[in-house]
Parts: sequence; structure tokens; C-alpha cells
Amino acid sequence: MSALDPNLLADDAARLRRFTVLGAAEPGLLPRLIEPFAKRGLVPRRFEAAEEAGSLRVSVTAELDADTAALIAATLRATVGVAAVLAQQG
Repeated sequence: MSALDPNLLADDAARLRRFTVLGAAEPGLLPRLIEPFAKRGLVPRRFEAAEEAGSLRVSVTAELDADTAALIAATLRATVGVAAVLAQQG
């Protein structure tokens, strides 16, 4: 079995979750957004942040099961400074 086994890649993609967060453009928001992942011992595959018209758009991609993804999405939505969270699979 090679490292590029299509079955392994499909399984991996099925566990990837992407969270897009819109919130206040303030420095304290970034550590609050990474905290739900860190508390669970997770290191996101990708973490990007950009200021857009006075707001902050953050994209976080991590390998998670559906239950953990739902829990993290709910935690992100309850975070001070967050206006909206979109959670997607894949």
C-alpha cells in the first residue's frame, strides 16, 4: 500500500472539516478561536486570518470526526467577538 492509496486519501478527506469564522477585528479573537482545538490536543492543518472591511475572517481546517466538529462549531459560535461560523466537511 503506497502513501497515495486512493482509499486512504478518501478516508482522510472525509474527516477534514473547515470552519470559516467572521468576527471582530481584534487581536484577542485569534487565541480564543484556536483554544477549542488546543483543549482537545488538536493541531489544525491550516489556520488563516485576514482583516476585511473592519472584520476578521478566519479559516481553520482540521481532521475531526463529526461529533467533535459539531462541538467545536458550537464552541466557536459562543466565543466572544464571533459574529458567524460556517462549518463544512471536506
